[in-house]
Amino acid sequence: MRLDRIPCCSGARFRAIAWAFAAVLILLMVQPSIGSAGTVLSERTQVVGGPQMQGPTAADAQTRESTTYLQGKKIRTETEGRIWVLDFDKAMLITIDPSAKTYSEMSLEALKEAQKQAMEWIRTLRAQVEEKMKTMPPESREAMRKKLDSLPEAMFGGEETA
Repeated sequence: MRLDRIPCCSGARFRAIAWAFAAVLILLMVQPSIGSAGTVLSERTQVVGGPQMQGPTAADAQTRESTTYLQGKKIRTETEGRIWVLDFDKAMLITIDPSAKTYSEMSLEALKEAQKQAMEWIRTLRAQVEEKMKTMPPESREAMRKKLDSLPEAMFGGEETA
C-alpha cells in the first residue's frame, strides 16, 4: 500500500509529527521519570523552507503551536486542531479530529512499518529527481543539486531511525 494514499501518512505534516514523536521518545528514554510527573511541553515552531503563502494570514500559517502532555506511559500532543495520543500500555497511536468527531487507531508496529514505507518512498523520489537532473541543462542541474544538498540527509533516508 502506498503511503501517499493514506490521508494521515502523507505530506509534511506526517513527517513533522513523526519527528516530534521520535524526539519525545528519545526524551523519555534519556529521562524515563519525566513522564511520571505529568509534564507539559509547549512549543511554537516557525516553518522555514515551505511554500510561501500570501495574504494577512501568511504569518500565522508559517507558525505552528503544539502542546505535549506526558503522564505515565501516555503522551498526548495537540496541534493544528488535531490530537495524537501515544499509549505505550496498549502499544497504540490514537489520532483524534475533534472538529469531525472522529478518531483512528494504529498499532505502534504498524506505525513503524508505515515509517519504513515512507522512507523507501522518499529514497525512490530522490532517485527519480537525480535521474531527471541528468537531462537538465548544467545551470538548472546545479541549482537543483544545491536545493537537494540543502535538505536534511535523513529526509532522504540517509540516516536510519529506530
